[in-house]
Amino acid sequence: MLALLNPHDHHHHHHDGHSMSIRADSGYASSNAALSTPPASPDRRPFARPKTVSAESLRLLELADSASDAAFTDANTLKARRAVRYAVRHSAHLDAFRIDRILGYGSNGVVVAGHLADDSKQQQQPVAIKIIYKAAQHVGKQNQPMPREIQLIKLLADEAYAHQGLLHAFDAWQDDRHFYLVTELFGSDWLAVLFDPATPAAPEDLLVFFNPRRSTTHTVRVSPGSADVWAWSIAQRHHNEQSHLRRHPGAAPETAPLPDPRHVRQVFRKAVAAVHHLHRVANTAHGDIKEENVLVQSVTVPCADPDHADRPQPHWHHALDVRVCDFGHAVRGADGKRPTLTSYGTAHSTPPELQDSRRQGAATPAAADGFAADVFALGVLLFALLHGPGRAPSILEAAAAARGSSSSSSVRFPASGPLPIADDVDPRVPPECVEILEGMTMVRPEQRWTLDRVLEHPWMRG
Repeated sequence: MLALLNPHDHHHHHHDGHSMSIRADSGYASSNAALSTPPASPDRRPFARPKTVSAESLRLLELADSASDAAFTDANTLKARRAVRYAVRHSAHLDAFRIDRILGYGSNGVVVAGHLADDSKQQQQPVAIKIIYKAAQHVGKQNQPMPREIQLIKLLADEAYAHQGLLHAFDAWQDDRHFYLVTELFGSDWLAVLFDPATPAAPEDLLVFFNPRRSTTHTVRVSPGSADVWAWSIAQRHHNEQSHLRRHPGAAPETAPLPDPRHVRQVFRKAVAAVHHLHRVANTAHGDIKEENVLVQSVTVPCADPDHADRPQPHWHHALDVRVCDFGHAVRGADGKRPTLTSYGTAHSTPPELQDSRRQGAATPAAADGFAADVFALGVLLFALLHGPGRAPSILEAAAAARGSSSSSSVRFPASGPLPIADDVDPRVPPECVEILEGMTMVRPEQRWTLDRVLEHPWMRG
Protein backbone atom coordinates (compact mmCIF):
# COMPACT_ATOMS: atom_id res chain seq x y z
CA MET A 1 0.00 0.00 0.00
CA LEU A 2 1.21 3.45 -0.75
CA ALA A 3 2.13 5.56 2.24
CA LEU A 4 -0.79 7.95 2.40
CA LEU A 5 -0.47 9.56 5.77
CA ASN A 6 1.92 10.98 8.30
CA PRO A 7 1.37 9.88 11.91
CA HIS A 8 1.31 13.50 13.00
CA ASP A 9 -1.27 14.57 10.39
CA HIS A 10 -4.89 14.82 11.44
CA HIS A 11 -6.06 12.66 8.53
CA HIS A 12 -5.87 9.01 9.56
CA HIS A 13 -7.10 5.77 8.17
CA HIS A 14 -8.14 2.12 8.06
CA HIS A 15 -6.57 0.03 5.21
CA ASP A 16 -5.39 -2.70 2.65
CA GLY A 17 -5.37 -6.37 0.74
CA HIS A 18 -6.43 -10.33 0.00
CA SER A 19 -8.38 -11.83 -2.94
CA MET A 20 -9.59 -9.95 -6.01
CA SER A 21 -9.96 -9.73 -9.76
CA ILE A 22 -8.16 -6.97 -11.63
CA ARG A 23 -10.18 -5.05 -14.18
CA ALA A 24 -10.30 -1.77 -16.05
CA ASP A 25 -13.32 0.51 -16.22
CA SER A 26 -13.90 0.26 -19.95
CA GLY A 27 -17.55 -0.16 -20.89
CA TYR A 28 -18.05 -2.60 -17.99
CA ALA A 29 -15.72 -5.04 -19.73
CA SER A 30 -13.68 -7.13 -17.33
CA SER A 31 -10.15 -8.34 -17.99
CA ASN A 32 -10.22 -10.83 -15.13
CA ALA A 33 -7.10 -12.19 -13.52
CA ALA A 34 -9.53 -13.84 -11.10
CA LEU A 35 -8.25 -15.00 -7.75
CA SER A 36 -9.92 -17.24 -5.23
CA THR A 37 -12.39 -15.21 -3.19
CA PRO A 38 -12.86 -15.86 0.53
CA PRO A 39 -16.41 -16.65 1.64
CA ALA A 40 -16.76 -13.25 3.30
CA SER A 41 -15.94 -11.21 0.21
CA PRO A 42 -18.70 -9.03 -1.22
CA ASP A 43 -20.89 -10.26 -4.06
CA ARG A 44 -21.61 -7.32 -6.30
CA ARG A 45 -24.84 -6.97 -8.21
CA PRO A 46 -24.84 -6.23 -11.98
CA PHE A 47 -24.37 -2.60 -12.86
CA ALA A 48 -27.37 -0.59 -14.05
CA ARG A 49 -26.58 1.57 -17.04
CA PRO A 50 -26.09 5.18 -15.91
CA LYS A 51 -27.37 8.28 -17.61
CA THR A 52 -25.39 10.04 -20.33
CA VAL A 53 -24.19 13.41 -19.06
CA SER A 54 -23.72 16.33 -21.43
CA ALA A 55 -20.47 18.31 -21.60
CA GLU A 56 -22.35 21.45 -20.55
CA SER A 57 -23.68 19.72 -17.40
CA LEU A 58 -20.16 18.59 -16.51
CA ARG A 59 -18.83 22.13 -17.03
CA LEU A 60 -21.46 23.54 -14.66
CA LEU A 61 -20.64 20.86 -12.11
CA GLU A 62 -16.96 21.76 -12.29
CA LEU A 63 -17.80 25.40 -11.60
CA ALA A 64 -19.85 24.36 -8.57
CA ASP A 65 -17.01 22.09 -7.39
CA SER A 66 -14.48 24.91 -7.70
CA ALA A 67 -16.70 27.16 -5.60
CA SER A 68 -17.06 24.52 -2.85
CA ASP A 69 -13.27 23.98 -2.84
CA ALA A 70 -12.46 27.67 -2.55
CA ALA A 71 -12.00 27.49 1.24
CA PHE A 72 -9.31 24.80 0.99
CA THR A 73 -5.67 25.62 0.32
CA ASP A 74 -3.88 22.40 1.25
CA ALA A 75 -2.85 20.58 -1.94
CA ASN A 76 -3.47 17.08 -0.59
CA THR A 77 -6.93 18.05 0.68
CA LEU A 78 -7.91 19.46 -2.71
CA LYS A 79 -6.58 16.39 -4.54
CA ALA A 80 -8.53 14.08 -2.24
CA ARG A 81 -11.81 16.00 -2.68
CA ARG A 82 -11.43 16.05 -6.46
CA ALA A 83 -10.48 12.38 -6.59
CA VAL A 84 -13.52 11.21 -4.60
CA ARG A 85 -15.88 13.29 -6.74
CA TYR A 86 -14.31 12.04 -9.96
CA ALA A 87 -14.34 8.42 -8.82
CA VAL A 88 -18.03 8.43 -7.86
CA ARG A 89 -19.06 10.22 -11.05
CA HIS A 90 -16.92 8.29 -13.53
CA SER A 91 -15.88 4.87 -12.19
CA ALA A 92 -18.73 2.52 -13.03
CA HIS A 93 -17.48 -0.18 -10.66
CA LEU A 94 -17.98 2.16 -7.71
CA ASP A 95 -21.71 2.11 -8.43
CA ALA A 96 -21.77 -1.19 -6.53
CA PHE A 97 -20.77 0.63 -3.33
CA ARG A 98 -22.04 3.44 -1.15
CA ILE A 99 -19.26 5.75 0.00
CA ASP A 100 -19.74 6.71 3.66
CA ARG A 101 -16.67 8.68 4.69
CA ILE A 102 -13.10 9.62 3.89
CA LEU A 103 -10.71 7.74 6.20
CA GLY A 104 -7.47 9.42 5.20
CA TYR A 105 -5.47 10.92 2.38
CA GLY A 106 -2.01 12.07 1.39
CA SER A 107 0.06 12.92 -1.65
CA ASN A 108 -0.45 9.52 -3.32
CA GLY A 109 -4.12 8.83 -2.82
CA VAL A 110 -7.20 8.78 -0.63
CA VAL A 111 -8.92 6.00 1.34
CA VAL A 112 -12.71 5.93 1.75
CA ALA A 113 -15.03 3.67 3.73
CA GLY A 114 -18.18 2.25 2.22
CA HIS A 115 -20.41 -0.77 1.86
CA LEU A 116 -22.30 -2.63 -0.85
CA ALA A 117 -25.11 -0.57 -2.35
CA ASP A 118 -27.55 -3.48 -2.22
CA ASP A 119 -30.45 -2.63 0.07
CA SER A 120 -31.81 -6.19 -0.12
CA LYS A 121 -29.20 -7.39 2.36
CA GLN A 122 -29.77 -6.56 6.00
CA GLN A 123 -26.10 -6.59 7.01
CA GLN A 124 -23.75 -4.98 4.56
CA GLN A 125 -20.08 -5.86 4.74
CA PRO A 126 -18.08 -2.67 5.23
CA VAL A 127 -15.11 -2.14 2.95
CA ALA A 128 -12.26 0.31 2.52
CA ILE A 129 -11.62 1.59 -0.99
CA LYS A 130 -8.22 3.01 -1.77
CA ILE A 131 -8.08 5.46 -4.67
CA ILE A 132 -4.46 5.66 -5.85
CA TYR A 133 -3.53 8.59 -8.09
CA LYS A 134 -1.94 7.72 -11.42
CA ALA A 135 1.28 9.44 -12.37
CA ALA A 136 0.81 12.40 -14.71
CA GLN A 137 2.14 10.49 -17.73
CA HIS A 138 -0.45 7.74 -17.19
CA VAL A 139 -3.52 9.94 -16.72
CA GLY A 140 -5.99 9.34 -19.54
CA LYS A 141 -4.69 5.81 -20.13
CA GLN A 142 -6.23 2.52 -19.04
CA ASN A 143 -4.77 -0.98 -18.78
CA GLN A 144 -1.62 0.40 -17.17
CA PRO A 145 0.55 -1.90 -15.03
CA MET A 146 -0.88 -2.12 -11.54
CA PRO A 147 1.11 -0.57 -8.67
CA ARG A 148 3.50 -2.86 -6.82
CA GLU A 149 1.16 -2.88 -3.84
CA ILE A 150 -1.68 -4.42 -5.85
CA GLN A 151 0.66 -6.88 -7.56
CA LEU A 152 1.82 -8.13 -4.16
CA ILE A 153 -1.74 -8.41 -2.86
CA LYS A 154 -2.53 -10.63 -5.84
CA LEU A 155 0.23 -12.91 -4.60
CA LEU A 156 -1.03 -12.82 -1.02
CA ALA A 157 -4.52 -13.78 -2.23
CA ASP A 158 -3.18 -17.22 -3.09
CA GLU A 159 -3.94 -19.66 -0.28
CA ALA A 160 -0.29 -20.69 -0.24
CA TYR A 161 0.72 -17.15 0.77
CA ALA A 162 -2.30 -15.82 2.69
CA HIS A 163 -2.06 -15.05 6.41
CA GLN A 164 -4.62 -13.87 8.97
CA GLY A 165 -2.38 -10.98 10.01
CA LEU A 166 -2.10 -9.47 6.51
CA LEU A 167 -5.02 -7.28 5.44
CA HIS A 168 -7.44 -8.92 3.02
CA ALA A 169 -8.44 -7.42 -0.32
CA PHE A 170 -11.45 -8.27 -2.50
CA ASP A 171 -11.17 -6.38 -5.77
CA ALA A 172 -9.07 -3.96 -7.81
CA TRP A 173 -9.48 -2.03 -11.07
CA GLN A 174 -8.44 1.17 -12.78
CA ASP A 175 -9.93 4.02 -14.77
CA ASP A 176 -8.21 6.80 -16.69
CA ARG A 177 -7.10 8.69 -13.55
CA HIS A 178 -6.88 6.23 -10.68
CA PHE A 179 -6.19 2.71 -9.51
CA TYR A 180 -8.74 1.28 -7.05
CA LEU A 181 -8.22 -1.32 -4.33
CA VAL A 182 -11.14 -2.69 -2.27
CA THR A 183 -10.20 -4.27 1.05
CA GLU A 184 -11.80 -5.29 4.31
CA LEU A 185 -12.51 -2.35 6.58
CA PHE A 186 -10.50 -3.44 9.58
CA GLY A 187 -9.89 -1.91 12.97
CA SER A 188 -11.69 -0.20 15.81
CA ASP A 189 -12.03 3.58 15.93
CA TRP A 190 -9.66 4.10 18.85
CA LEU A 191 -10.01 7.87 18.81
CA ALA A 192 -13.80 7.77 19.24
CA VAL A 193 -13.33 8.12 22.99
CA LEU A 194 -11.71 11.52 22.40
CA PHE A 195 -14.59 12.88 20.30
CA ASP A 196 -18.25 13.41 21.07
CA PRO A 197 -20.14 11.39 18.44
CA ALA A 198 -23.20 13.63 18.94
CA THR A 199 -21.28 16.67 17.72
CA PRO A 200 -22.47 17.52 14.18
CA ALA A 201 -19.81 17.64 11.51
CA ALA A 202 -18.41 21.06 10.79
CA PRO A 203 -18.91 22.26 7.19
CA GLU A 204 -15.22 21.76 6.40
CA ASP A 205 -15.52 18.08 7.44
CA LEU A 206 -18.13 17.33 4.77
CA LEU A 207 -17.82 16.77 1.04
CA VAL A 208 -21.18 17.31 -0.68
CA PHE A 209 -21.53 16.87 -4.44
CA PHE A 210 -23.99 15.84 -7.14
CA ASN A 211 -23.60 12.76 -9.35
CA PRO A 212 -25.47 13.44 -12.61
CA ARG A 213 -25.14 9.86 -13.86
CA ARG A 214 -27.33 8.69 -10.98
CA SER A 215 -29.17 11.94 -10.19
CA THR A 216 -28.04 11.57 -6.60
CA THR A 217 -26.40 13.89 -4.10
CA HIS A 218 -23.58 12.46 -2.00
CA THR A 219 -22.57 13.66 1.46
CA VAL A 220 -19.24 12.21 2.56
CA ARG A 221 -17.79 12.93 5.99
CA VAL A 222 -14.07 13.26 6.62
CA SER A 223 -13.65 10.89 9.57
CA PRO A 224 -11.48 11.96 12.51
CA GLY A 225 -11.03 8.35 13.61
CA SER A 226 -8.19 5.95 13.15
CA ALA A 227 -7.62 2.22 13.63
CA ASP A 228 -3.83 2.02 13.63
CA VAL A 229 -1.31 1.44 16.42
CA TRP A 230 -0.73 5.19 16.66
CA ALA A 231 -4.41 5.75 17.53
CA TRP A 232 -4.58 2.66 19.75
CA SER A 233 -1.61 3.97 21.74
CA ILE A 234 -3.28 7.37 22.17
CA ALA A 235 -6.45 5.66 23.43
CA GLN A 236 -4.46 3.47 25.84
CA ARG A 237 -2.55 6.44 27.19
CA HIS A 238 -5.76 8.46 27.58
CA HIS A 239 -7.41 5.60 29.47
CA ASN A 240 -4.37 5.13 31.74
CA GLU A 241 -4.15 8.85 32.53
CA GLN A 242 -7.86 9.15 33.33
CA SER A 243 -7.78 6.07 35.56
CA HIS A 244 -4.65 7.34 37.29
CA LEU A 245 -6.16 10.78 37.93
CA ARG A 246 -9.32 9.22 39.38
CA ARG A 247 -7.23 7.23 41.83
CA HIS A 248 -4.76 10.06 42.49
CA PRO A 249 -6.48 13.45 42.05
CA GLY A 250 -4.03 16.21 41.20
CA ALA A 251 -1.30 13.83 40.01
CA ALA A 252 0.72 14.78 36.95
CA PRO A 253 -0.47 12.89 33.83
CA GLU A 254 3.09 11.74 33.05
CA THR A 255 3.07 9.71 36.28
CA ALA A 256 0.37 7.44 34.86
CA PRO A 257 1.44 3.81 34.34
CA LEU A 258 2.76 2.56 31.03
CA PRO A 259 0.45 0.59 28.71
CA ASP A 260 -0.42 -2.86 29.99
CA PRO A 261 2.46 -5.13 28.83
CA ARG A 262 -0.05 -7.91 28.13
CA HIS A 263 -1.85 -5.73 25.58
CA VAL A 264 1.43 -4.54 24.06
CA ARG A 265 2.59 -8.14 23.74
CA GLN A 266 -0.67 -9.19 22.10
CA VAL A 267 -0.44 -6.49 19.42
CA PHE A 268 3.30 -6.83 18.87
CA ARG A 269 3.34 -10.62 18.71
CA LYS A 270 0.65 -10.67 16.01
CA ALA A 271 2.42 -7.98 13.98
CA VAL A 272 5.72 -9.88 14.19
CA ALA A 273 4.00 -13.14 13.19
CA ALA A 274 2.47 -11.49 10.10
CA VAL A 275 5.79 -9.99 8.96
CA HIS A 276 7.55 -13.29 9.71
CA HIS A 277 5.08 -15.02 7.39
CA LEU A 278 5.66 -12.37 4.71
CA HIS A 279 9.41 -13.04 4.93
CA ARG A 280 9.35 -16.82 5.19
CA VAL A 281 6.52 -17.75 2.83
CA ALA A 282 6.37 -14.86 0.33
CA ASN A 283 10.12 -14.00 0.43
CA THR A 284 9.06 -10.35 0.68
CA ALA A 285 10.34 -7.47 2.79
CA HIS A 286 7.59 -5.07 3.85
CA GLY A 287 9.80 -1.99 3.63
CA ASP A 288 7.68 0.39 5.73
CA ILE A 289 6.83 -1.05 9.13
CA LYS A 290 5.49 1.75 11.35
CA GLU A 291 2.59 2.58 13.67
CA GLU A 292 0.22 3.62 10.89
CA ASN A 293 0.74 0.38 8.97
CA VAL A 294 -0.42 -1.92 11.76
CA LEU A 295 -4.19 -1.87 12.36
CA VAL A 296 -5.75 -2.95 15.65
CA GLN A 297 -9.28 -4.20 16.30
CA SER A 298 -11.01 -5.15 19.53
CA VAL A 299 -12.70 -8.55 19.24
CA THR A 300 -14.65 -10.83 21.55
CA VAL A 301 -13.48 -14.44 21.49
CA PRO A 302 -14.53 -17.61 23.29
CA CYS A 303 -12.14 -19.26 25.72
CA ALA A 304 -12.23 -22.10 28.19
CA ASP A 305 -13.43 -21.29 31.70
CA PRO A 306 -11.09 -23.26 34.01
CA ASP A 307 -13.53 -22.96 36.91
CA HIS A 308 -16.49 -24.36 34.97
CA ALA A 309 -15.11 -26.81 32.43
CA ASP A 310 -18.45 -28.62 32.26
CA ARG A 311 -20.38 -25.55 31.06
CA PRO A 312 -21.74 -25.93 27.51
CA GLN A 313 -21.56 -22.18 26.89
CA PRO A 314 -18.08 -20.71 26.25
CA HIS A 315 -16.57 -18.03 28.40
CA TRP A 316 -16.00 -14.81 26.41
CA HIS A 317 -13.24 -12.27 26.75
CA HIS A 318 -11.97 -9.25 24.87
CA ALA A 319 -8.86 -9.59 22.73
CA LEU A 320 -6.98 -7.56 20.16
CA ASP A 321 -6.63 -8.58 16.53
CA VAL A 322 -4.05 -7.10 14.15
CA ARG A 323 -3.55 -6.58 10.42
CA VAL A 324 -0.33 -5.44 8.77
CA CYS A 325 -1.09 -3.27 5.73
CA ASP A 326 0.47 -0.86 3.23
CA PHE A 327 2.64 -2.78 0.79
CA GLY A 328 3.67 0.17 -1.37
CA HIS A 329 7.34 -0.18 -0.36
CA ALA A 330 7.43 -3.98 -0.32
CA VAL A 331 10.13 -5.81 -2.28
CA ARG A 332 10.08 -9.49 -3.18
CA GLY A 333 13.33 -11.37 -3.62
CA ALA A 334 14.02 -12.53 -7.17
CA ASP A 335 15.02 -16.10 -8.06
CA GLY A 336 14.77 -17.23 -4.47
CA LYS A 337 17.27 -14.64 -3.21
CA ARG A 338 16.54 -12.53 -0.13
CA PRO A 339 15.04 -9.12 -0.99
CA THR A 340 17.25 -6.04 -0.67
CA LEU A 341 16.34 -2.41 -0.04
CA THR A 342 18.13 0.83 -0.88
CA SER A 343 15.83 2.94 1.30
CA TYR A 344 13.16 2.47 3.95
CA GLY A 345 9.66 3.89 3.86
CA THR A 346 9.79 6.10 6.97
CA ALA A 347 12.70 8.09 8.38
CA HIS A 348 12.20 7.20 12.06
CA SER A 349 12.18 3.47 11.25
CA THR A 350 15.18 3.46 8.92
CA PRO A 351 18.01 1.16 10.12
CA PRO A 352 21.60 2.46 10.38
CA GLU A 353 22.82 0.62 7.29
CA LEU A 354 20.36 2.60 5.15
CA GLN A 355 20.94 5.82 7.09
CA ASP A 356 24.65 5.56 6.26
CA SER A 357 24.12 4.98 2.54
CA ARG A 358 21.88 8.06 2.36
CA ARG A 359 24.31 10.24 4.28
CA GLN A 360 27.19 9.34 1.99
CA GLY A 361 25.19 10.77 -0.91
CA ALA A 362 26.12 7.93 -3.24
CA ALA A 363 24.46 7.98 -6.64
CA THR A 364 23.49 4.34 -6.09
CA PRO A 365 23.08 3.66 -2.35
CA ALA A 366 24.27 0.29 -1.15
CA ALA A 367 21.54 -2.33 -0.92
CA ALA A 368 20.69 -3.69 2.52
CA ASP A 369 19.05 -6.94 3.62
CA GLY A 370 15.30 -6.31 3.56
CA PHE A 371 14.44 -8.83 6.27
CA ALA A 372 16.95 -7.33 8.73
CA ALA A 373 15.61 -3.83 7.95
CA ASP A 374 12.08 -4.97 8.81
CA VAL A 375 13.34 -6.47 12.09
CA PHE A 376 14.86 -3.11 13.01
CA ALA A 377 11.63 -1.28 12.16
CA LEU A 378 9.62 -3.75 14.25
CA GLY A 379 11.97 -2.97 17.14
CA VAL A 380 11.18 0.73 16.71
CA LEU A 381 7.48 -0.19 16.68
CA LEU A 382 7.91 -2.01 20.01
CA PHE A 383 9.63 1.09 21.42
CA ALA A 384 6.60 3.20 20.44
CA LEU A 385 4.14 0.65 21.84
CA LEU A 386 5.94 0.81 25.18
CA HIS A 387 6.64 4.55 25.33
CA GLY A 388 3.81 6.28 23.51
CA PRO A 389 2.57 7.21 20.02
CA GLY A 390 5.14 8.67 17.68
CA ARG A 391 8.04 7.96 20.04
CA ALA A 392 11.35 6.67 18.68
CA PRO A 393 14.86 6.37 20.13
CA SER A 394 16.46 9.82 20.25
CA ILE A 395 19.30 8.85 17.92
CA LEU A 396 16.77 7.96 15.20
CA GLU A 397 14.83 11.19 15.75
CA ALA A 398 18.09 13.15 15.47
CA ALA A 399 19.09 11.27 12.30
CA ALA A 400 15.69 11.92 10.72
CA ALA A 401 15.91 15.63 11.60
CA ALA A 402 19.46 15.89 10.22
CA ARG A 403 18.49 14.20 6.96
CA GLY A 404 15.54 16.53 6.58
CA SER A 405 17.57 19.68 7.16
CA SER A 406 19.67 21.63 4.70
CA SER A 407 22.77 21.50 6.91
CA SER A 408 25.57 19.02 6.37
CA SER A 409 25.36 17.75 9.93
CA SER A 410 24.78 14.04 10.42
CA VAL A 411 24.37 11.57 13.24
CA ARG A 412 27.01 8.93 13.86
CA PHE A 413 25.89 5.45 14.79
CA PRO A 414 28.10 3.04 16.72
CA ALA A 415 30.11 0.64 14.59
CA SER A 416 28.45 -2.38 16.20
CA GLY A 417 26.45 -3.51 19.21
CA PRO A 418 22.97 -2.36 20.19
CA LEU A 419 21.52 1.00 19.31
CA PRO A 420 22.26 3.42 22.18
CA ILE A 421 18.78 3.55 23.69
CA ALA A 422 19.54 3.13 27.41
CA ASP A 423 18.79 6.80 28.18
CA ASP A 424 15.54 6.64 26.18
CA VAL A 425 14.00 3.57 27.77
CA ASP A 426 11.55 4.21 30.58
CA PRO A 427 12.89 2.48 33.74
CA ARG A 428 9.45 0.91 34.20
CA VAL A 429 9.80 -1.13 31.00
CA PRO A 430 10.30 -4.80 31.92
CA PRO A 431 13.96 -5.96 31.47
CA GLU A 432 12.88 -8.74 29.10
CA CYS A 433 11.33 -6.10 26.80
CA VAL A 434 14.58 -4.12 26.87
CA GLU A 435 16.42 -7.29 25.85
CA ILE A 436 14.13 -7.73 22.82
CA LEU A 437 14.46 -4.04 21.93
CA GLU A 438 18.26 -4.21 21.98
CA GLY A 439 18.34 -7.46 20.00
CA MET A 440 16.06 -6.11 17.27
CA THR A 441 17.87 -2.77 16.93
CA MET A 442 21.47 -4.01 16.74
CA VAL A 443 23.43 -1.62 14.56
CA ARG A 444 24.93 -4.26 12.29
CA PRO A 445 22.23 -6.19 10.42
CA GLU A 446 24.08 -9.50 10.69
CA GLN A 447 24.03 -9.16 14.51
CA ARG A 448 20.33 -8.34 14.64
CA TRP A 449 17.93 -10.92 16.01
CA THR A 450 15.90 -12.95 13.54
CA LEU A 451 12.13 -12.95 13.84
CA ASP A 452 12.30 -16.64 14.77
CA ARG A 453 14.38 -15.67 17.81
CA VAL A 454 12.01 -12.81 18.66
CA LEU A 455 8.95 -15.09 18.55
CA GLU A 456 10.70 -17.70 20.71
CA HIS A 457 11.58 -15.23 23.45
CA PRO A 458 9.87 -16.11 26.78
CA TRP A 459 8.23 -12.67 27.05
CA MET A 460 6.66 -13.08 23.60
CA ARG A 461 5.30 -16.50 24.55
CA GLY A 462 4.00 -15.41 27.94
